[in-house]
Amino acid sequence: MNSHTNYMERIRKLRNRVVNATPTMDIENALILTASFRQTEALPREMRKAIAFKDVCAQKTITIWDHELIVGCSGKIARGGVLCADVCWSVLDKELDTISTRPYDPFYISEADKNRFRQVIKPY
Repeated sequence: MNSHTNYMERIRKLRNRVVNATPTMDIENALILTASFRQTEALPREMRKAIAFKDVCAQKTITIWDHELIVGCSGKIARGGVLCADVCWSVLDKELDTISTRPYDPFYISEADKNRFRQVIKPY
C-alpha cells in the first residue's frame, strides 16, 4: 500500500465512524458542572466557574479513536450532543421526552441519562 492509499483508507474509516454513529446526548459535562457548582455555592460566581472548568478538565472522559492524527473532542461520543448545564439545560428539559423521536435532528438519550437529568441536573 502506498502512502496515498493509507491516507485515503484512514479518512474513509474516520468518516464511516462519524456517519454511522447515532447522534446521542452526552450529559457528562453537565453532571460534572452540577457537582462542582453544588460544592462551591459560597464562592463568587467567577471562582465557581473557574473551579467548574478545572473539574471538567480533570474528570472528563478523554476518548481517542483509532486512526486519529489530531485527537480531542467536546464529548465522549462520536456524534454526541454535549449538554452545557450552566447555559442550555432548559432546551433539553423542554424536549427530554421527544428529542429521540423529533423529525428534525433527533438525538438518542438513554432512560438512565433522562433520570440523571431529572434528578441531578434540573433541580439544581
